[in-house]
Amino acid sequence: MAQAGATKGRRRTVTARCRLISSAAMAYREGEALVEADRSTLVVGLGGNVVGLDRATGAVRWKNVLSGGGLEEVFIALRYGVLAVSAGGKGVYRLDYATGATLWRSETTAPGRATILVELDLIIVAKGGYLDTFGHDGLPRWSQPLEGMGIGRVALALPGNIAQADDPGSQ
Repeated sequence: MAQAGATKGRRRTVTARCRLISSAAMAYREGEALVEADRSTLVVGLGGNVVGLDRATGAVRWKNVLSGGGLEEVFIALRYGVLAVSAGGKGVYRLDYATGATLWRSETTAPGRATILVELDLIIVAKGGYLDTFGHDGLPRWSQPLEGMGIGRVALALPGNIAQADDPGSQ
């Protein structure tokens, strides 16, 4: 009985510490920030195009041809109400989720297959051996070469937000 009480006490301590870390360091991941306001549009990317489909019917709501973005695969990241996309060219785009309209287009350091993470204050793009970051307004923040690591597909991760590198496969 005493042992069970000791274990229970330790669990309470661990739980209290987790709550403290969660509420202090990562408060933006709780509550409303985790719930997207609108989940009615399925966003599909293919061949340099991004299409919004009605989730219930499959009807096309909008289409955006990523002008100057390339005709390759499209990486889509959608989080915190921010829809960021990129194809094989140097362009990274923020699109309006409801209409598909281009809100802004910025340039990455290098072309290539993108991997994108959207965070509360930052859009992180890995492409062609570089990391480029942008504010939600499209303005560049910082860039970092991944020297000596190659230029292949890149996986990115922050706690609770992961974008895996994908396999190019064979066509």
